[in-house]
Amino acid sequence: MKSIKHIFEKFKVQIAISLIVRISLFFIGNGLDFYSWAKIGYIKQEYFSHYGVMRQYNYGPLFSEALSIFWKISEFTQSQIIDTTLFAFPNSYPVSLESITIQIGFNFKLILLFFIFLFDLIILYLLNELFNSRVASFWIVNPYSILISSFWLREDSIMIAFILLFIYFHKKDRTSFALLFLCLSMITKHLFIFFPIWLIFKNFKKNIIYLSSYIIFAASFVPYIFRFSNKDIPSSHSLNDIGIYGIFNDVINYRASNQYPLLSLLKFFNVDSYEIWGSLFFYLVMLIIGYYSKKLTTTNSFLIYLLCIVGFTPGFQANYLLYVLIPLYLYSKNIGVLISAYFAIIVFRVGNYYSAEINDFSTFLNQLNIYPALIDTLICIFCIFVATKLLKNTSLDNHSSKHL
Repeated sequence: MKSIKHIFEKFKVQIAISLIVRISLFFIGNGLDFYSWAKIGYIKQEYFSHYGVMRQYNYGPLFSEALSIFWKISEFTQSQIIDTTLFAFPNSYPVSLESITIQIGFNFKLILLFFIFLFDLIILYLLNELFNSRVASFWIVNPYSILISSFWLREDSIMIAFILLFIYFHKKDRTSFALLFLCLSMITKHLFIFFPIWLIFKNFKKNIIYLSSYIIFAASFVPYIFRFSNKDIPSSHSLNDIGIYGIFNDVINYRASNQYPLLSLLKFFNVDSYEIWGSLFFYLVMLIIGYYSKKLTTTNSFLIYLLCIVGFTPGFQANYLLYVLIPLYLYSKNIGVLISAYFAIIVFRVGNYYSAEINDFSTFLNQLNIYPALIDTLICIFCIFVATKLLKNTSLDNHSSKHL
């Protein structure tokens, strides 16, 4: 393992460029998700659980607890107010919280920016270790990944850093550390919910320990089932409203805006029932591909998994491309750069769109991006195509990967 100092010296120019762009974006504005993070930080000062209260948080509790800490720090340091937003609850929630204007502190956004940037640096380090310097450089200066983590301030880089740490320690047979980071990845965002089963297909005896990640993932929600408020549960609530049902609706039952982009092609054949069995199709495909990839290296399986989770996704959003940046770049540097540039424009313009409070979202997208759902579908098909290359044990790029 190369020293941290060596990595900073090697990538000092790329890191400097990335940091300058991130700070510039900090002062330009932010995407809509930042307001959701602020709302979570606010509500967790009074209420223990946010599940069932607001629908914008659809993951494990780890990132939400970090947001709560950042909000407390922001309040304690009396940071300058940079924005205000209306926090509206459904009518069934406490009267005191039905409509509140929260003030977002400067420090809250600043802390969140550098917190996520720290994980991008971890990704830089690990990509250099697992692949090579070109792949690492592509990530840290990529306009799309920068926008997702610093303009939209998404948690995806945290999850990706944890899963890369899992891959790194798993390859070195450091099972305890590998399990730890697999669990942290799933508790941050459960994108790799099928991956322990893929590992079981490879070597049941060696990898059965990773099934315990499901127990830890489920256990991370237990406190939020039985505790809603730091005080008493309001009389207008029941545990069925805000306990396990809130978690199920917000996390398990969540679907992105463009649902079943691949299966939506069936519309052209007048098949209207694709949504009914779409999720089942997704689960079966992920398990089948996991079985057929059992003879490949863990790194190859990891790349295939990323491509398939996007290719067969039950719902597509613009940030999902972040998961396949690396395998697409390994397949073709030009295609990786082109797709990154395209989606960078999309996520930046959409972010500015929300900030400008323009109401006709569909009109805006049609002006910016002709047939956006079709483009999402084509991206999914291309991800599946690249995954088939790896399933045939074909190296994506003999010059870009050390350990494929």
